[in-house]
Amino acid sequence: MFLRAFQAKIFNLSSSIVFNMADNRLDKSFDKNSGGRRCISCGKPAEVGYFCRECFLRENPVILAFPEFDIVQCPACGRFFYENSWHNSQIEKAVERLLISRLKLNQDYFKFSFDFATEFPEHSKAGGNSVNGILNIKVSASPKSSPKIELSDEYEVPARLTYKTCPLCKTGRPEYFEATIQLRHPENETPDGREAFEGIAKMIREESAKHAGQGLRISKEEKFSKGIDFKLTKNSYALQVARSAAERFGAQVEINERLFSQDRSGRRLYRMTALIVAPNFVSGSIVNFNSGRKNGIYKVISTGRSIRLEDLQNGSNLILNRRSAAGLSALPKIKAQVLKRFPRLELLNPETFQPIIPENLKNKKLVANALSKDYAWIVLV
Repeated sequence: MFLRAFQAKIFNLSSSIVFNMADNRLDKSFDKNSGGRRCISCGKPAEVGYFCRECFLRENPVILAFPEFDIVQCPACGRFFYENSWHNSQIEKAVERLLISRLKLNQDYFKFSFDFATEFPEHSKAGGNSVNGILNIKVSASPKSSPKIELSDEYEVPARLTYKTCPLCKTGRPEYFEATIQLRHPENETPDGREAFEGIAKMIREESAKHAGQGLRISKEEKFSKGIDFKLTKNSYALQVARSAAERFGAQVEINERLFSQDRSGRRLYRMTALIVAPNFVSGSIVNFNSGRKNGIYKVISTGRSIRLEDLQNGSNLILNRRSAAGLSALPKIKAQVLKRFPRLELLNPETFQPIIPENLKNKKLVANALSKDYAWIVLV
């Protein structure tokens, strides 16, 4: 009777013993480079537990399942559809996001990385057309049981490239807009105010790009001496972008709507206008705040729905809403040399070259910071 060969493993701290029933012999398998172990499947030096790399991957594949890969691209603007929205990206980025979101990965691995290439035959890029091709994937990962070892495996899976016109290109009206965000420079703009203005403008552009898949885009930017008008294609998302950008920098936003049309069903269509006046300060600015009960020089600690200030005289905190903070304006900051540290801190006024004593010596935290450096910040008021 033919007895099919198989290998039985007996684990030992220093080696493994393989008993091969086919030739009825006892073989002491030992390899110095693998810590005295050989693969229990093929007999090669063991590198991952009691397996060689190839056998370990065969028993523990990195990718467990492959869903259908349908890559969708707009033939007009070239954008790709993934993660439920349209994106301005190259096909490599689209495939990467599809891989991450759709592949079923073996959770016994970590530190995944992918290399891939697409192969599609020559084809027409007309809307509605589809073409079948190949997606070559090389995935690298480390087993959690052997984190210092990186294993790589290669796969070839079918993929389909489909051309579908995106909602923006369907309208065929590049200048179309439903909303306007009016961003204005602060009055008597300071360098910090300019920084806030540019930060809000950048955030409006970035947040609009994030909602491109929902049909939002900036159809036009009109620049004036007083600021910028952003024309956007979707009312609801434009309002969200305006509020987020204003809140991030501690600015107020005023919303107005006016009727401009009706659709075929008779539903009224409104155009929204959001006015944002950039604040004249940013986080880290020094401001002079005067009210009935609170007067003094403050540092802006944070901006958002509320603005948090720190009194430079005594270190106490003050929280303002955005309306109350609208009149704040950053004071000029000048770097001054420290002349004396003891018995009290003295600075050299860089304009008069005369020694001066800071008024906020009671703020121990700020004084300690100044004493640790050769230069300190002073405020000219």
